[in-house]
Amino acid sequence: MLAKLLFLFFSSSFSVLAFEDVCGVAPNVKKYEKLFENGDPQRILGGHPAKYGDWPWLINVGGICTGSIIHPQWALCAKHCQTLPGVKIKEIRYGTVKKNRGKVMAVTETFMLDDSDKLDNEDIILLKLAEPIKFTSKVHAICLAANISHESGVQNAVAGWGRDEHTHKNREHAYENSVPIRPNEYCDPRGKYNFDKEFCAGSLEHGTTGGDSGGPIMALKNGRWFLHGITSKGFYRRQINGTLEDHGVYTDATAYCDWIEEKTNGDVKCQDDVYEK
Repeated sequence: MLAKLLFLFFSSSFSVLAFEDVCGVAPNVKKYEKLFENGDPQRILGGHPAKYGDWPWLINVGGICTGSIIHPQWALCAKHCQTLPGVKIKEIRYGTVKKNRGKVMAVTETFMLDDSDKLDNEDIILLKLAEPIKFTSKVHAICLAANISHESGVQNAVAGWGRDEHTHKNREHAYENSVPIRPNEYCDPRGKYNFDKEFCAGSLEHGTTGGDSGGPIMALKNGRWFLHGITSKGFYRRQINGTLEDHGVYTDATAYCDWIEEKTNGDVKCQDDVYEK
């Protein structure tokens, strides 16, 4: 009986540790690897409903934004989701693709580089959760890495509860999409942004909208998803046929590795051996 109990204890401990250590694993990896390899954006998911469990780190933040789990007790979002007038992030919902479902977890602390409400190049906020989230195959963290490339044309993925820009209605179900990385000039023709800690992505009918703010733009590497950036701002150009061309600006999450490690007291660290410097 004692041997059986010990086996159960070690089996349980291993499963918890494994889920915490194996970040960025999702059932959609092979599908996206194939789609990205084809290099045809017209064939890549142009705004489809996300399946439950496909993005285990996706969270709804305060009912107005999207975010990402990066550790059992830490999540990332956009700063402007906290500094909007009359808004304070008090809780998140996780383990769901439905906006008002899933489990609720209180946010006890938030960390920003500054407390201004300007959409500058520091549009990032760390959320400390009241308790550690119990990780499963459908709820766990996305990986963080340093030095992810912003090479133009490389395909990334995005997900969140963004507004439908054709109907102007807020979505109750999370959507996923693909976006190509673009040159900075594509998103900033007037040169008003500072791209030291930001990058540009988007194309025709491929991008993010309001409600996706704070959510992840994700790079796929070695069979895992890595947080490349955080949905921050941008604009659309409506074409003659009614389609929308997205010009999205994303906070470069890789530029904040040291800050994230410091604020989480070493709980969260970026992997520095995945991408070459």
